[in-house]
Amino acid sequence: MSAYFSWSARLLAVNTPDARFVRHRSFEAFLDPDLSRKPDWRDSNFWLVPGLFDKRHYSLRGVVPSDKFYLRHQNHRVKLQEFRPGDTQFAKDATFEITPPLATGELETGGLSLRSYNFPNLYLRHRNFEMWVEEFQDNDTYRKDATFRLRNSALQP
Repeated sequence: MSAYFSWSARLLAVNTPDARFVRHRSFEAFLDPDLSRKPDWRDSNFWLVPGLFDKRHYSLRGVVPSDKFYLRHQNHRVKLQEFRPGDTQFAKDATFEITPPLATGELETGGLSLRSYNFPNLYLRHRNFEMWVEEFQDNDTYRKDATFRLRNSALQP
């Protein structure tokens, strides 16, 4: 099994001038400045856990509001929603494959990309500081928008 299973982590975008992390706000995912010293700091922390649909891949479980909430894509928008056991569509939407980074030169810095399990031509990316899964585009902007670095969080298992 991978060392990432049940690891508390934050996703840092590689191509913003200030440190911006994936976080949820009003149950939608955004790319926001570092909140590690703010009251809402837990919103940018996730547990990287075995995939809900395929344990060989990964899901991002939210820390708040409870451990039943996961990041998933729905109509291409990434949202934080409550998982109900048996919901196969949700499980597929919340499962991602970690791939080498799409952005050139990011492998050495720990970069990675997240590909949708059920739509393998879609990658997690930021656009206008919102999180989406969108079809791969072979250009520098898309590649950078779909590349992240995992950072430790302050959470304990």
